[in-house]
Amino acid sequence: MWSYLAFIVFIYIYEALSHCDCPRGPPGAPGIPGIPGIPGHPGYGNEVNVDAPHTCKSGSPNIDPIAFTAFVQDISPKTGTDTPIVFEMVTVNEGNCYNNSTGKFRAPINGLYHFTLSVAHAKGQGLDVALVKDGISEIIISTKNDNGGQQVLGRSVVLKLRKGNEVWASLSGFYSIHVSFMANCFTGYLISPLCRYD
Repeated sequence: MWSYLAFIVFIYIYEALSHCDCPRGPPGAPGIPGIPGIPGHPGYGNEVNVDAPHTCKSGSPNIDPIAFTAFVQDISPKTGTDTPIVFEMVTVNEGNCYNNSTGKFRAPINGLYHFTLSVAHAKGQGLDVALVKDGISEIIISTKNDNGGQQVLGRSVVLKLRKGNEVWASLSGFYSIHVSFMANCFTGYLISPLCRYD
């Protein structure tokens, strides 16, 4: 009952004041500060820090193309000693990240990279080739050629690389690849930069 009467009195006073031409009083004191907001997402503390033109800031990449394709051209025997196969004939090398003197690709930035390796093995011989990342095999192409015919084998893989990681093809054991025009190919490209590498 009393709350209802208080409400009626409040409405009456409000209506009276709203139609009043009385002068305004001075501004009141500032109100109490509000509750702090929710903390934001963590910043890019592990942000890629590389020289231009390869930059990656705050999740908005501005990346020049990174891609290469190279073939084995030298007709000298390629016998495995667990050392890189040098694909010396380069047809594409955007970003200059593949070295046709060492056969190695070096990642200029953190990112996801796609690689494809195709190799031909000599007639009547087996083959054991690995795609290596900093000394660790990521994929292996292995076969025993019992039928005596030449074959070209290939595999692809997506690798998560840090800046400076190296990727190359390694011929294992005492096997050798068959050097045939455009049969042995190593290619790779950047799919997407990773400003944060978890």
